[in-house]
Amino acid sequence: MIRKLIFWMGLLGVTQLAYCQDFEHTIEIGPLAGTSFYLGDANQKLFAYNRSVIGGLVRYPLNNRLALKSALSFSGIKGYSDTYQVAFNHNYLFATIQGEFNFFPYEQSEYNIESSIVTPYILGGVGFIACSRQKKNATILSEPISPARAVVLSCGVGGKLKLSSRLDLNLEWTINKALSDRLEGVAELNNPYLLNQNMSFNNDFYSTLTIAVTFAIYTQKCECRSGFLKGY
Repeated sequence: MIRKLIFWMGLLGVTQLAYCQDFEHTIEIGPLAGTSFYLGDANQKLFAYNRSVIGGLVRYPLNNRLALKSALSFSGIKGYSDTYQVAFNHNYLFATIQGEFNFFPYEQSEYNIESSIVTPYILGGVGFIACSRQKKNATILSEPISPARAVVLSCGVGGKLKLSSRLDLNLEWTINKALSDRLEGVAELNNPYLLNQNMSFNNDFYSTLTIAVTFAIYTQKCECRSGFLKGY
């Protein structure tokens, strides 16, 4: 009898633990906007030759610490090389898949006393950028190369703020390393120092600073009554 009682009490405890660890899953979607700039052979200054960014994102929180995000944005790459007297200004389409880690348990919950409606976060992921040659002004004769397309590696930091249970505000800065030195779309700037095979850091970079507002379109609510276990 005592063994049966211990068994059922243990089973009830495990069930309660799993029940209280239910996270309020949401699918978040919303627009983003901001600015971008390119770093490479034709620009070495942060936030120089910047272009506007517009797009959208979809985020799926795995729990109150981790989330997966996919984003699609339209922007441009702009620069000027005094050495080669070449200016360029390209439009681009950028798609990415990233993972996010929140420093604080990010949720609006009355059952979890450690939950926070604001958190900084870091991110990392992969993406693909496709540029089309828009215009090129040069004082020298040159043949344009094919429009740049490259896989990129992304990393960045950001902050999230819950405006309501379903509305979130996001501020994010990312650095994207292209696995190519062809983002300029200009022949003179395609590996001009012949370093690509020996120094991957010579490949082009671009950066985005964006703000986004997301809305949760699906919710699976947690009915947890014992909040001290929730979120772990």
